[in-house]
Amino acid sequence: MRQGYQRSTVGGGLTILLVALLLGCGTTVPSGPVSFSIDYATGSIPPPYNHHYAIDVEFTDDGAQVTYQLEYRYRESLTEEELLEAGYGPDDDIRWSGTFPPAVAEEWLAVARSGTLTGSAEPAPGSDTLLVRVTHSDNLSRAGAPTEREPWEDIARQVDGTARRELGVERPSP
Repeated sequence: MRQGYQRSTVGGGLTILLVALLLGCGTTVPSGPVSFSIDYATGSIPPPYNHHYAIDVEFTDDGAQVTYQLEYRYRESLTEEELLEAGYGPDDDIRWSGTFPPAVAEEWLAVARSGTLTGSAEPAPGSDTLLVRVTHSDNLSRAGAPTEREPWEDIARQVDGTARRELGVERPSP
């Protein structure tokens, strides 16, 4: 089995794959992506700026179905006045879902097909983390930190901008 891939479900297919590999039939190449997720968390950034977001994308005939959640973390110790002074409000979290058109889905599919993910994603203490999982139609998935972050960060910016526009929510202005 190719390094960085793992079977999402265990069953007869795994046995066949192992037998094929033992017999020298080659390496299984996954079929096209059907979904991916992006998980990002800031490192040692203090509140109110510290945040986490999760993006789940499923490719359909209509484009890309997206679920987005953004949560600002560790704000319990701040007063509402301190949040407002920093350019934030008492609840800046976002929960949104929507569909992106097929043209955008094709761009994202290209990123999912070509993006290289490391096998492990242990960040340096205090640094931010960006983790990606790409799932293929044959139930194989690969996960890890992308070696090139920019394409995945571009997708996150597109999702965040669209969610904010559709919800009528402005970006905090620190």
